[in-house]
Amino acid sequence: QVVIVEYVPEGGDTLPAPTITGINPANESSLNQESFRLGAQVESSAGPLSVSVNGNEVLSQDQGLTFYVVNELVTFASGENTATTVIEASDSLGKTATATITHNRDNNGPVISLDQAFQQIPQVTQVERSPVRFSGTVSDDNLSSILINGQSVELSPGNVLNTYLFDVNVSVDGDQATPVNILAFDRSGNRSALAYSVLNTASATVDAILPPQDTTYLSKDSDLNVQVAARLDGNQSSDQMVAYLQSAGASSAVALTINNTLASGDLIIPRSAAKHTIVFELRNAQGTRITQDFTNIEVKAADDVELEVVRVEPANNAQFIEPNAAVEIYFNKPIELSKLEVSVKETLHGKSYVNSDELGEDFIRAKGHELVDINKDQVPVVGQLVILPGDFAVAFSVNESYGYNAQIFVDVKYDGQELSRTRFQVRELPTLINGSVADQFGQPLANITVSLPELGRETTTNGDGGFAFGYQEGADRVIRSGDYKLVINGGFANPGFGTANHRLSITQNRQNPLPRYSLQEIDSSISFYNLESNRLNSLAGGDLVIDLSNARAIFPDTKTSGPVHAQFLPLEHIGVRTYDAAIPSWLFGIQPKGISIEGDAELKIKIPKLRGSYDYIDQESYKYVVLLGYSEQLQVVEPIGVGKITNLSVVSVGALSLTSIDYIGYAQVFPSLTETLEKYADGELSLQQLKAQLQDAVQQR
Repeated sequence: QVVIVEYVPEGGDTLPAPTITGINPANESSLNQESFRLGAQVESSAGPLSVSVNGNEVLSQDQGLTFYVVNELVTFASGENTATTVIEASDSLGKTATATITHNRDNNGPVISLDQAFQQIPQVTQVERSPVRFSGTVSDDNLSSILINGQSVELSPGNVLNTYLFDVNVSVDGDQATPVNILAFDRSGNRSALAYSVLNTASATVDAILPPQDTTYLSKDSDLNVQVAARLDGNQSSDQMVAYLQSAGASSAVALTINNTLASGDLIIPRSAAKHTIVFELRNAQGTRITQDFTNIEVKAADDVELEVVRVEPANNAQFIEPNAAVEIYFNKPIELSKLEVSVKETLHGKSYVNSDELGEDFIRAKGHELVDINKDQVPVVGQLVILPGDFAVAFSVNESYGYNAQIFVDVKYDGQELSRTRFQVRELPTLINGSVADQFGQPLANITVSLPELGRETTTNGDGGFAFGYQEGADRVIRSGDYKLVINGGFANPGFGTANHRLSITQNRQNPLPRYSLQEIDSSISFYNLESNRLNSLAGGDLVIDLSNARAIFPDTKTSGPVHAQFLPLEHIGVRTYDAAIPSWLFGIQPKGISIEGDAELKIKIPKLRGSYDYIDQESYKYVVLLGYSEQLQVVEPIGVGKITNLSVVSVGALSLTSIDYIGYAQVFPSLTETLEKYADGELSLQQLKAQLQDAVQQR
């Protein structure tokens, strides 16, 4: 029979259309590959999905899925540097969604230009000081970063579009040549490189300390008395250390006092506005230069300097900012708070957490923060603005947190004049996972390890047996949608209890409440047995025999043999769901959990006594029983075959679908099903047909 069932949700008109999210690589990305894999997540709120990519169906509604992960190969056409992909999705209500994604091909690496006339390897550049200045430009339409000897280099905008300036001092101490490697990367994955070998021929080194590089001084009516200092290494007791302005020449040098490895003193800087280079020079007893170092400063007239915003935190276009982050604004000179205007506005169209409880609401009735839809454009954010010590900076702290994934716009005005406009984006919603662990009697278990191995996450249960993932974690650790394995008490971390494995289906950016999991207490009087593949295994003192002569066991660590513990458990101590048409009175629980079986296995289970007797067994009416095993996918103890009662034991007959040994047992069913069980044993029925007839018998009762 073919039965077609159509599900039409209540209130279908209010359900949203399918969503297409998690596009990777992102729209408008630049790539340096001929082909790449395009990923996306498609989700329906109203029944099964159909999904097509560029008009080709990749998922039909007949497959019955409401969540689908797109993973399509995209190839740039010959001679084309743009590829457009269209993903279309529709649900059972006919609602549709379309995503048009464009990717660009970029095979050109950044262009690096060095100001210094250094020769690239294999030539060796000789210098007489350390550090050595490396400055220049790097140009690229899609620049990502530049590294010098593996360290990230700060860039500043150049005078030409998409050209950036760098200026770095590289230490070249030692008797051997120092390699200097400059690498530039763009966001498409292209790279360019320059390589140098620099040899310092000086017998000593000088490292400028004060003033710091690019310091700006504000002058008023007199010249500046600036403290200067440098660190020395390898100098002789007869050597001299001097400092002077490069513009004034070496003849104006001021002698510095040397104390161990530090040389310091004062240098007069003219009050007129100008840029200066301070030279630190080490000389021998004859006055000949041994080595030198430099630092650059600038002098500005205080009255001539216009008020500027020198830094805003979070920085312009920053992402992944926490919802309660303060906005800090730094100026180049002191300000008056009364003249400052800071406007913070928020734009958000999506879901976020909102606490709608009235102030003073009774905690029993309080709902707390709830996930709701928010639609706001440029709505002012209420907060407190305070000036920081020194009057050079202010901080704006919010009264209520920003919405997750919101765009925040910060405008700064002083005395009516606009000084700065920046924006940043709040992090996406966290993915929260909550669950608890109890023993077979329902008592909470504390200090039990709980992990998500595929994500590298681990925690322990609290005093109430509760555990959680996703709280107080950075935006870079948001758990993505997917199916994950949850391992409880892995490796018997608490030897008094067994292990448990469960499959979780996690929804990204949402709360994911989990049920209370039951952890079996280990009976220490029962010994562990070494279960081996391709042999007969007798467990629980011979009460359970698992014949793996034509099968093998796969342990969670991928080994094919290992110690196991088989324990007799009454139904109320099992802690997992059972098949409603074949409910056992007891089962064998086997530890560790997660051992799978490949191949054709056979079972023999000794029938236990009831109150010291076998009189309860009616072999005339109950010749066959339903064998039970655990389905990790469905997380239920379900029928896996049929057993025949022989000599007070249940022996598997017919096909046995033993894929997991987490739980093994049997269930007696209605005597009227004896013929059905016998047909299965003789191979006349499939396992699916057996389950269907078991369900029919229950429903007819």
